[in-house]
Amino acid sequence: MYHNSFSLFKKTFLPYTIANFLLFLVGPISSLSLLLINPDFKAIVFFGIAGLLSLGILIWGLVLSVSNGKKYNYRLYHQTGGTSAKVPQNKMPPLLYLTAVIVIELILGIVAAIIGNQMAFNNWINETNFDHDIQYSVRLDTDTNEVSGNNDDLYFPQSELSQISGWDLDKLPSPPESEIHLYLGGYPLDYEGQGFDSYCLWGDESVTLGELFTEMFDSYSWNYPYEQGQGTSLEAVCQKGNQTIVLRMDTELLRDEISIDWMIVEEPGIRINYSNVDSAHLLYGLCQEYHIRTNTQAYALAKDIQGTWINADGSIKLEINDTTYGGDSYSIIAKRDGKLVVSIGRKDGTFDERWLELSEDILYVYDSIPQPSPIGELGELIDTFMRAS
Repeated sequence: MYHNSFSLFKKTFLPYTIANFLLFLVGPISSLSLLLINPDFKAIVFFGIAGLLSLGILIWGLVLSVSNGKKYNYRLYHQTGGTSAKVPQNKMPPLLYLTAVIVIELILGIVAAIIGNQMAFNNWINETNFDHDIQYSVRLDTDTNEVSGNNDDLYFPQSELSQISGWDLDKLPSPPESEIHLYLGGYPLDYEGQGFDSYCLWGDESVTLGELFTEMFDSYSWNYPYEQGQGTSLEAVCQKGNQTIVLRMDTELLRDEISIDWMIVEEPGIRINYSNVDSAHLLYGLCQEYHIRTNTQAYALAKDIQGTWINADGSIKLEINDTTYGGDSYSIIAKRDGKLVVSIGRKDGTFDERWLELSEDILYVYDSIPQPSPIGELGELIDTFMRAS
């Protein structure tokens, strides 16, 4: 190309360059199909063909180079009519060619990476057991009590749960929407008993899970499904009649607090997966029914701190509801020594921890001292508030 031998380039090195581009794209994908995806006969054949093509293109390039080295001067002589003064010298074509090769190979590399990642992801999806995931592709026919769609992964709203499972959940009260999150987690009162027996929910601290399950189910046990490595995962396997209800609960690394995950209801011939929201509905209803049976009262500090608070000199008005603390979003992260520990997300992107202690209608707000652990230590008293409403 330096001597403007474009006709010769089109016949020789242009096809060779295109073949290299194709191999640059196909080669990594074929290797990935063999190494990252379960090797089957098709993957091995694909990999073998790519290897043979690579060898063929390598030999092709070698032959072209040898041939060009021997015959190019002869061809250039005919191109210029044997006049050396007419031999062109142009740096631009080879520079453009080199730039184009680099850009195209960069693009093809990105495309190969995207395709390869998608292949690996699809393989992971196919090999991962998603029995506990929620699928929204099926519905319940309330007239015929039949379901359609994928019977391995069903999701139904709370109002339809009892018609499939046989549990009379529609007669159990549903939680207010503002309280659902309080039944999606909890903390330990102590560490007695098995599994999470000594844990209670943020939405009802007056009863432990062990007491609740003992009263409301025929029997129950704790199952350790696998070692999570980032905390503890347990399944409460609860039996009621011919039903088995499995509730999945997890703790994070270095944390004692639990989060409630999915729920499974199994009967002879049917298995239904439900979301963590359905788990919260069930737990709320069980708690309410528990207090009716045992003639007890529910209590939750997370609910009692909600309201409007005024500090002693009236200079600060603090509003706390189910989602905001003084106008900023917050979440409950722990309970220590009778005090609720909350994480507050400020509007400037920072986070603060506060320890909240309630004594009758007086709210004590403490600072939190940062620690290497996920939760800080109790700090100094920041302010004292009286309930306004």
